[in-house]
Amino acid sequence: MKTKSMLSLAQFILITVLSFLFWGNSPCNIHKNKDINESKGFSSDLKFKHITIQDGLSQNVVYCILHDSRGFLWFGTQDGLNRFDGYSFKVYKSKPFDTSSLSDSWIQSIIEDRKGNLWIGTHNGGIYKFDRRNESFKNYRNYPGKPNSLVNNRVWSILEDRKGIIWIGTTGGLDKFDPSTETFTHYYKTESNPKSLSNNAVNAIYEDKYGILWLGTFGGGLNRFDKNNESFSHFTFDNGNPLLSGINMIKAIYEDKDGYLWLGTYNGLVKFDKSSTQSKRFQISTGSSSTTNKNSILSIFGNDQGELWVGTHDNGLVFFDKGTGKFRVYENLPIDPSSISDNWVQAVYKDPSGILWVGTGNGISKCFPGEGNFSALNRTSFNSKSLSANDVTAIFEDHEGQIWIGTWDGGLNLYNRKDNSFRYFKHNSLDPKSLPDNKVWAIYEDRNKEIWIGTSAGLSKFERKTGKFITLKSNSSDPNTISYDNISAICEDCFNNLWVGTWGGGLNKLSPDRKTITKYNFNSSAPRGLSNDLVSVIFQDSKKRLWIGTDGGGLNLYNYKEDDFQCYKYSIKDQNSLSSNAVKSIYEDKYGTIWVGTRGGGLSKFNPEKQNFIHFTEKEGLSNNSIYGILGDNNDFLWISTNKGLSRFNLRTNKFINYDTENGLANDQFDSGFLRCKDGTMFFGGIGGLTLFVPEKIGINQNKPKIIITSFKKFNEEINFEKQISSKGRVELNYTENYISVEFAALDFTHPGKNQYAYKLEGLDKDWIYSGTRRTAYYTNLDPGEYTLRIKASNSDNIWNEEGISIPIKITAPFWRATWFKVFIIILIVLAIYFYINFRIRQLKSEQKKEIEGLTLRIKKEEESNLTM
Repeated sequence: MKTKSMLSLAQFILITVLSFLFWGNSPCNIHKNKDINESKGFSSDLKFKHITIQDGLSQNVVYCILHDSRGFLWFGTQDGLNRFDGYSFKVYKSKPFDTSSLSDSWIQSIIEDRKGNLWIGTHNGGIYKFDRRNESFKNYRNYPGKPNSLVNNRVWSILEDRKGIIWIGTTGGLDKFDPSTETFTHYYKTESNPKSLSNNAVNAIYEDKYGILWLGTFGGGLNRFDKNNESFSHFTFDNGNPLLSGINMIKAIYEDKDGYLWLGTYNGLVKFDKSSTQSKRFQISTGSSSTTNKNSILSIFGNDQGELWVGTHDNGLVFFDKGTGKFRVYENLPIDPSSISDNWVQAVYKDPSGILWVGTGNGISKCFPGEGNFSALNRTSFNSKSLSANDVTAIFEDHEGQIWIGTWDGGLNLYNRKDNSFRYFKHNSLDPKSLPDNKVWAIYEDRNKEIWIGTSAGLSKFERKTGKFITLKSNSSDPNTISYDNISAICEDCFNNLWVGTWGGGLNKLSPDRKTITKYNFNSSAPRGLSNDLVSVIFQDSKKRLWIGTDGGGLNLYNYKEDDFQCYKYSIKDQNSLSSNAVKSIYEDKYGTIWVGTRGGGLSKFNPEKQNFIHFTEKEGLSNNSIYGILGDNNDFLWISTNKGLSRFNLRTNKFINYDTENGLANDQFDSGFLRCKDGTMFFGGIGGLTLFVPEKIGINQNKPKIIITSFKKFNEEINFEKQISSKGRVELNYTENYISVEFAALDFTHPGKNQYAYKLEGLDKDWIYSGTRRTAYYTNLDPGEYTLRIKASNSDNIWNEEGISIPIKITAPFWRATWFKVFIIILIVLAIYFYINFRIRQLKSEQKKEIEGLTLRIKKEEESNLTM
């Protein structure tokens, strides 16, 4: 059974009694969206993603969150301390018989001190100091009979003050710990001392901007600590009113930029004026007679922007508007998978990039408030008044501002944006004036405000008064009928001709009075004719040029004067030809440039002077080479729907930013329907419904991510990277350790799966290796020498940390390749040569001496012989 208790047995009994007396029983309700004081729950403007044990979290009950100086996120759970790099968790838990590990895996609080050490408070194991270099824990706990040990082993809160002193709140009192001397000073509640601590259960510790310590106790209200005389001042808030019972149980404290303290109590949110000691209570109304746990506040997060987020015991996540005094509640809604994962919220944190992290009783809920700017319209089983079908193939806005939506097999929808209502038009075989088919390909309103619908069974004109359709169908015996019933594109030109493209029957031109039809079909013997009978798009630009895109025949430009076509096609021999013959969309930007979206060939930019194209594909950063729609906004961006999400293209830099369902899109695979409304709102249709947004509200994440090493291996054996760094600040390996792999991470948590990486080993690589989302570098058979591994990365919006990080690496040579050894060998060789030469000299001298002696002897003998004769 999942345990959420943070209390001793006596405290738990007290809470239970209070709950029975003052809160009653609360039934489970599914709430609609409202702002509070009358609020019941709010979910639609924040879309949460969930991280649980299935994603590597060690346990789903999350008590505390820390964002450390290196960029890691830490989560304390009931079963382990979790370090998160955006991709995976590294879990620290108790290990039997290992004194360097945690002895208690139930983590209740965590801080980082000014030296980068982590201090971890546990449920029953005291407090731990984490040594990152050795990845070991040093435990400080209570030992009975030892006055210099921790006052109590259940640690609720930890704080490092501005002087580097560690303050520890426990269920048995307050401790001051001096890290330099490793001594504890204890503070208790003493009945005989009115200036002692008001209650021994210290749930929250806060140091204000003047260095004053404020303590939230469980039942004793708020305490102010005077460090000079070591005395406590007490502040309580019930004023003897039994309806306010629980208000003196304070779980969280936050000071805003105006100097007010905000207190999270078991009976509402309290604003405390430190100067006047006046207080004001704010109660979260649930809209029901029962208030069980609804005002029990467990955590508070605030920032200098004036935000105040509140985590509650049973009411989810709450945003408090300090200006109006109203609450907005985000509850778990079973019908909404993007709602918060659980209504028990023990920890809240908003990181510098704007991501909101919420620790709940069912894992971590994460949301990026800015991404609420993407919305979805789709068919939902629990809403009979939603879109008629999810595969959206056509969209158009009429002169009244109503949105016409065509679907594949779901007929036609008329969407009223003012009241979010739908009106449906579908085929009825018994009604000849109904929509002729439920497959709608195209929608268009002409200058006469006539709505034309292209279906798979003919071209229909909508009668506004009757709500009926007049349908034009092909008839081979009547030359003045449309060429084919499968209508795929409609456009009115500047001469009031209505051009109707078909899927298999070519192109039709209806005269301004709509009484005469001219047909254009593919004819292989007509070089200036229509290039293909599968017409996908018709577009007239600002220069009155009419463009016709086909599926297989490329792009056609109609010549009004000659009544013929100029065709642009793909050629494998011409790099500047159209990139694909399957044209899906055509768009003209505000500079008059024509852009062509193709199936399989990406985006092509038309160069009118050279009559050729410049291409942008996946290689340049486009999300996918199959494009359905192109729209432009007011800020030099093109928005492009593809088979793999939505791409935003910067016309000035030629750079892409890509979006998918993780950003809030209705789907990743789009279809042929797209629209920019008169107010600038964009609609893109896909197989999962409609994605709609205001492009100017889609911001760019400018955060340049920190980069860290998450794994360092030699011959696939993990080593302690920090411990491997020598005193010279480099990684030193011997010549047998020349196979290494380095894993790294960019600590931007917005969409880590989209972060990009590049690396270069200076001394080996000449250029940067851009590895995309792959974040591991492999090097084998490295020669001895000195190298520098450089790593840089971008966030999901393509903002790069160009400075990155660098890791000096030295691979020592074998002794026979060391300089000293080479010098030694040279010396040996020189000595050998020297001794050899000396030996030869002596040898030669000896031989010469012998020769001289022999010669002398011969001469002497000859002289003696001569004398004898």
